[in-house]
Amino acid sequence: MRGFGVPDTAFAVDLGIVRGLDYYTGTIYETTLVDHPELGSICSGGRYDDLASYFTDTRLPGVGISIGLTRLFSKLKEAGLLRPPARTPAEVLVTTMEGQALGGYLEMARQLREAGVNTEVYLEQAKLKNQLAYAEKKGFRVALIAGEAEFARQVVQVKNLAQRTAADCARGELVAAVRLLLDRKA
Repeated sequence: MRGFGVPDTAFAVDLGIVRGLDYYTGTIYETTLVDHPELGSICSGGRYDDLASYFTDTRLPGVGISIGLTRLFSKLKEAGLLRPPARTPAEVLVTTMEGQALGGYLEMARQLREAGVNTEVYLEQAKLKNQLAYAEKKGFRVALIAGEAEFARQVVQVKNLAQRTAADCARGELVAAVRLLLDRKA
């Protein structure tokens, strides 16, 4: 490894590692995070001279590795080096309050999507306050709220999440009302 410029502190030879005896034909590799040995190997692999013969008549030597993304990402996230994006590409969240009204919620989303408005429907069962907290966390600009009373009156509450204002809108005017809100600066 020294010939490749790898410092002595970055590798160790362990003759006790044994795995893949049925296909590895040379050196095997195990990588760990020095500060987190409890994770075990986060990247492993090795040399195999004829593993490809299971799939082809040609004799092909090879070296391969696999990365334990779950193990690696858990530590990257814990260290604050990996953060999920805070924003969603959708601008409108259709909240869901009545399970039997799913068709109505999906219809609102379809209308907005057909008008070119990126829209997400909240499909999990959750209290409205939790759905609105999700919308705020993800950066939605507008939330649509309709419960039993709104469906009976053929209206939907259109909520401007940045200004924390809301107004009822006739279902037939939904696209225009949402577009008007989105066209305004946040």
